Amino acid sequence: MTDLPGGDGVALLTADRMLAFGTKKLRPNWDLPLAQVLRVINQDHGIRFVHKGGKDRDKYIVIEDQKSQAWFYEQIAGVVKSFNARRRMDS
Repeated sequence: MTDLPGGDGVALLTADRMLAFGTKKLRPNWDLPLAQVLRVINQDHGIRFVHKGGKDRDKYIVIEDQKSQAWFYEQIAGVVKSFNARRRMDS
């Protein structure tokens, strides 16, 4: 989990999905199952989740601090690797 800019945003990574929500309302801004992620891209000021359904469904997390961004990207990579391994075993 990581705080997003503005103080109200939080990104939550679980074993099978990525969520972004505001802490004041506790409602997801978006919820993206990892099964729908084509790839994850570490960009200049954040992390992009490329959706299998096309660019208009991509999700983006802004993380200004490069150290925090690098750390969160590593966490995502580890979870995605485990997720893909589980999917291969279930097939």
